[in-house]
Amino acid sequence: MKNKNLLIGTLGLGLVAGLMVATPFLSSNELTYSPRQNDNEKPSVDQAMEHYMSKRLDANGVYNPALIKQTRAQFMQALMAGGMNRSLDMPWIEEGPDNVGGRTRAICIDKNNSNLVWAGSVSGGLFVSSNGGNSWGRVDNFDQTLSIASMTQTLNGRLYVGTGFSNGFFFNEAFVGDGLFYTDDLGQTWNQVSGSANEDWVELQADPNNPNKIWCGTSGGLKTYDGATITTINNNGMGTGNCYDVKISKDGNVVACAMASTGVRTYVSTDGGVNFTNVSGTGSTQIPSSGVGRIELAISHEKNSNNAWNLFASVVTTGGGTLKGQYFSEDNGLTWSEIAPSSSPSFDPFISQNGQGVYDNVITVIPGAPEKALLGGIDVYAWERAAGTNPAFGQWEQRSLWFASPLSPIYVHADNHEMEWDQNGILYIGNDGGIGKSPDKGSIFFPANRGYNVTQFYGIGFSADGDVIGGAQDNGTNLNTHTGVTLLSFDQVRGGDGFDCDISHIKEDVIFASVYNGDMQRSDDGGASFNAFFSPPSGSPFHTVGRLWENPNDVNALDSIGVQLGNNNTVTGDILATAGDTIHYFSQTLQQPLYYITPTNIVATHDSANVITLQDRVQSLYAIGLGTEVRVTREALRFSVTPNFRILQTGVVATALEFSHDGEHLYVGTSTGDLYRISGFSTFYAPTYDVSNITVTQIFNGSGGSVDGIGVDMTDPEHVIVTLTGFQTARVLESNTAASTSTTTSFTSIHGNLPNIPVYDAVINVNNTDQAIIGTEFGAYATDNLNGTSTVWTFQSQVNGPQTVPVYSVRQQWRGWDEGTNRPGEVYLGTFGRGIWRSEAWLSVKDPGTDNNSLSNVLPVSIYPNPMQDNGRVSFDMKENGNVVLSVYNLAGQKVQTLSLGQRNAGKQYADINVAELANGTYIVHVQAGKYVHQGKLLIAR
Repeated sequence: MKNKNLLIGTLGLGLVAGLMVATPFLSSNELTYSPRQNDNEKPSVDQAMEHYMSKRLDANGVYNPALIKQTRAQFMQALMAGGMNRSLDMPWIEEGPDNVGGRTRAICIDKNNSNLVWAGSVSGGLFVSSNGGNSWGRVDNFDQTLSIASMTQTLNGRLYVGTGFSNGFFFNEAFVGDGLFYTDDLGQTWNQVSGSANEDWVELQADPNNPNKIWCGTSGGLKTYDGATITTINNNGMGTGNCYDVKISKDGNVVACAMASTGVRTYVSTDGGVNFTNVSGTGSTQIPSSGVGRIELAISHEKNSNNAWNLFASVVTTGGGTLKGQYFSEDNGLTWSEIAPSSSPSFDPFISQNGQGVYDNVITVIPGAPEKALLGGIDVYAWERAAGTNPAFGQWEQRSLWFASPLSPIYVHADNHEMEWDQNGILYIGNDGGIGKSPDKGSIFFPANRGYNVTQFYGIGFSADGDVIGGAQDNGTNLNTHTGVTLLSFDQVRGGDGFDCDISHIKEDVIFASVYNGDMQRSDDGGASFNAFFSPPSGSPFHTVGRLWENPNDVNALDSIGVQLGNNNTVTGDILATAGDTIHYFSQTLQQPLYYITPTNIVATHDSANVITLQDRVQSLYAIGLGTEVRVTREALRFSVTPNFRILQTGVVATALEFSHDGEHLYVGTSTGDLYRISGFSTFYAPTYDVSNITVTQIFNGSGGSVDGIGVDMTDPEHVIVTLTGFQTARVLESNTAASTSTTTSFTSIHGNLPNIPVYDAVINVNNTDQAIIGTEFGAYATDNLNGTSTVWTFQSQVNGPQTVPVYSVRQQWRGWDEGTNRPGEVYLGTFGRGIWRSEAWLSVKDPGTDNNSLSNVLPVSIYPNPMQDNGRVSFDMKENGNVVLSVYNLAGQKVQTLSLGQRNAGKQYADINVAELANGTYIVHVQAGKYVHQGKLLIAR
């Protein structure tokens, strides 16, 4: 059972020596949780905020919310007026995730229908559920802004939505809104409140007596709105700084607010907001104001036994925000007692690496229990007043664990921002993982994110079959193999904040996934487990940047493998292989099967086992930016060794990496807006890694912003597009001599008709290199004619798409049908607030006459069990209908078993095999499926 440890309040008894907190860690015979693979250390949230703002600086290097708001308003005006040519419409298909969610600061339950719930994301817009959060849909009619900060519903049924966090709220969370909006018809139509656009509206509370009135915490102070007029409340020195919170009692008499005024002060009114009293100070019955960074308030749902309202105040320090104290009032907020002292090693709900209570801080009173509260910081805690205590003291009990399994009843995603109760006592929680629910007033919890796709992706990847992976802020790295509950369901394979990631084209079970500060790991089992393959240096940037290059049939490879023929009884002159024989062997890379057809007889030259040297055609390169270095290895796909990375460039912070089609060139974008070309990989091989032919050349010198995107023409390495961050001019540039130039002048602007907004990534269409698509602050744009300064970009996010959300990552499946991909030409978008999307608009048409039975088109098979004794099963994914023949070869190239499977249909297929008559050893399973070849290694061991 759980221990009950009391936290004694400051009674003047002098008995408080420390703080003890009961936690929900369970014994071995109770429900348990599984910590997530060493990713349960949260980074300080300031890194994410600094990274976000750094992408959006103006020409003077300043984060300028006013400029951002003005630019967005002009963009939306042109979009709504139809002023943006959309002749190149690219329809989009949502990839998800429909089960992950993202940062949520606003929830509102309809007062007449508890199943009707509204939720607002900080960067993904407004969503609604009609079934109590079981599923969600985006409110497409609300597209004025994506940054939802607060919501409330008045007695007359009007729903208000407040937007924006750009004026120093919540640890400088920098999401620009567009004022205050309302709807009188449950979201069918929306209106903006006149005069509200220039402020952030972070807290809204409906007046319980006036059906037209709401109370508002804004960047311009405490305000009210009565359906006609916005009124600023500046009473008793409150001022007009940021109003962090406002709460009102159910009878409307008690109004409490937290104001940025010489610190953060708490003001309370007991006459319905006519007069306010400053209850902050240094006295024993006051809430502190000095050194305070944020205060969140809560008022009980019922009066206490003294016919007064109980109030709670959660107070954090300046800076990131450690615990300053928790405070309780039982006299309508006029006097207060401390129920948790300042931060201590045993209790601070706001500490990860550093304090972050300015970012994640919410408190609520449990309905029906005016002396019980729930506190949300990184985790959820509960407090209950001990019976008969005066002043109050009681117990703090940890109720959730952010790195528990999402299936555990103690799981609540980290970083809690909002808590709202419905009429039946069900709690809705808004946090960095989206929406959570508690059906029993905060004892057990479960996620409620189905369809709530507001996930913020930094980087994405894709497989040959169209599986997608993405690294997300607050939500780790998530993989969609289209085998989940829905086609949009993702599995989290790593925790933390996810960034760049890749899925191997050669073997889809091989995944690269990163978290912050250079922590990139690899998996060869589809993400079930990961291992580190290098040690990142200290000081690596927040955004981990990496890129994989592969060639399953590099006919120019200088790599080789020694293959043994014969045995210990071989003598000189023995024929080891005759002309035309097929020698099967395995690459050092992922143990991929290779074969070699002997042009002449191979004769033993020594009276012992003979070894011949054969080309290893399966090759890869992996590049990563670490600290101020760029490192590259050929061994990232060789899981039997620890890869040897070579430092090829120093003195730069890499922000983007892209290889050319042939792997000869690596283009490196930097945080200072420069572009470099590292060339010479055709002689760069393990284990010696000859760097004598490696050259590093600066080929672009930017002016403002970082190079966040590089689009390389996969038919011509000379043709490259770079994109730059910042609300400035000339954010997209093009060169047609990038692979050969030795100067920084070959890039010219193709910004064209774009607004002056950050551009985060680019792709040149492999099937038509006059076409390109870019990801920008306001969505995706494309052109069908790259034409210098006259380039015309058309907005491409509206056709069933992610709308005007930032698009951080754009990638294309550039490989063709003949290289074993089912999705050649498909385009993928990674958005910062609306998940991952794909478009089939640029899919290439398969040539029926293409000979797919080429060396570059050897596809994998799955063999189980492996090693095998007598019986097992071979499974393979057929690309098209066709006749199937399964053969087993020994390593001398001799066919030892054949099984005709007849005509099979496209899709997953199986074949049961019996190998009881085969000797122990290694074999090749070869499946000819129509025009395609599938191969895998079989071990027989008894």
